[in-house]
Amino acid sequence: SGRANPSIDEMLRELCGTPIHTASSSEWKGQLSGEKMRELMDMQGEEVTWDMRPLPEVLDQQSHWQLDNLHQACDDLIDKLPREAFREVRGEFARRLDEFRDRTSSGIDNLQPGQSGQYQIVDRQLELLEDGDDPSLEYSGEDLEEENASDDEKRQEGEAYHEWDEDAFLDSLPHDLKDVVMRHPGWPTLVELVLDMGRHPTIRYRQKTCVTGSSPYVDDELEQLDPVTTNLLGDIASKLKGFDDQHRAILPKSLHRASGIFSRSSKLIGITLRFGRHLPGCMAPLEDLLGESLLLIGGPGVGKTTLLRDCCARVSSRYRVVIVDGSSEIAGDGDTPHRSVGKSRRIAVREDDNGGQKNAMLEALQNHTPEVIVADEISNLAEAVAARTITQRGVRLVATCHGHSLRDLRANSELSSLLGGFSTVILSSKEQRYDGHKKTAVERLGRPLFDAIVEVKSHNSWVVHRDPVQAVDDLLAGRRPRAEHRWREADGSFWIE
Repeated sequence: SGRANPSIDEMLRELCGTPIHTASSSEWKGQLSGEKMRELMDMQGEEVTWDMRPLPEVLDQQSHWQLDNLHQACDDLIDKLPREAFREVRGEFARRLDEFRDRTSSGIDNLQPGQSGQYQIVDRQLELLEDGDDPSLEYSGEDLEEENASDDEKRQEGEAYHEWDEDAFLDSLPHDLKDVVMRHPGWPTLVELVLDMGRHPTIRYRQKTCVTGSSPYVDDELEQLDPVTTNLLGDIASKLKGFDDQHRAILPKSLHRASGIFSRSSKLIGITLRFGRHLPGCMAPLEDLLGESLLLIGGPGVGKTTLLRDCCARVSSRYRVVIVDGSSEIAGDGDTPHRSVGKSRRIAVREDDNGGQKNAMLEALQNHTPEVIVADEISNLAEAVAARTITQRGVRLVATCHGHSLRDLRANSELSSLLGGFSTVILSSKEQRYDGHKKTAVERLGRPLFDAIVEVKSHNSWVVHRDPVQAVDDLLAGRRPRAEHRWREADGSFWIE
């Protein structure tokens, strides 16, 4: 009937309608009305009713009737759909069926809402572990030795990277500030160092334990140091290659970002030094999503760019990856991409390019034959349009944007096209969606650009939407989208709810 965003139940009601009254309908004794269904459920309970074997006759008749009508509806749709649309529907059905088979074999669909379980990822497939299972038992002795050796190599590699990153960060600071920062208890989890003229330096670090609802970050003002002066800011700025039009710069041979604050007269009056980290293995709990177009949504400082780096390293071992690095945060600002991104190639956005990241995204698509394009911080309509062009050309896109949830992205007028775009329509009084009060409804114009969307809550917690189409439709219909909450425990185990 043209209604937008119908639920599965609405589609069944529309396609099946009411039982067809024919000469053979007499064999369907006591057709199942809504009242009779409710009465039956009240008597026996929904789970008990559908789990009974053999199935009660009245439910068997209802299922038979729905199946016959769905077959008839499919035949009618095939006759009415254009050839191109039918090919698209068939392809989408095959994709959904493969996904359903994978999820069924993994056991994840056995989890009830609110129920959690431990999982592992094998060959980029998520597998739910039974109680008492040990992930190591999935491997033979030889494989386990190789796995342990690989883990040791990654751990040593991560420690070496961290030492290099620390040295690059500390070398940009004066000696007195450097010594205080190194001895501070928040140094191991440093997020930012804030330097504002006339104020004491402030170190911002991440708490090891955080109460739900409170900020994971702590700001500690270093009152034992003198207030920040013009000379201090100038010394740090002299070690940079200059700030771009967004007032950002990258410390040489590192992933650390410096963001400047300027007065009206363009005088530098503050610097925020953000500690950039490469954490090998941080993408492991989400590795089953790496073969798809993926969008990471999150607020500032939750670890989106850190996830991107590990994603680049993992994906570039199998596919041709091109990074579009708008502010040089993913792969650094050197002529050679930072070692943390593996074999990925990198296109830096030129300062004299008025098109900015949008032009660089299209350049990567048209000139370098990528299989995967990685872009950080899609922030405006032009970049969202470039993202759509990339996905329509058959190239996978891995990107990030600011926001805390799908709802924030839906409300962003410039970036909502990443979810398919929306329009407001006027309802007639005959439509089932019309409730007698609200005469308008919001409809989705197209499919979301991504195969999966991840809300990054913290560096160890994520909300995964495996079916963005259904998630967006649920959001528009006022329903809570069904999603997976994944997290990593302190012992390194992966959990899902």
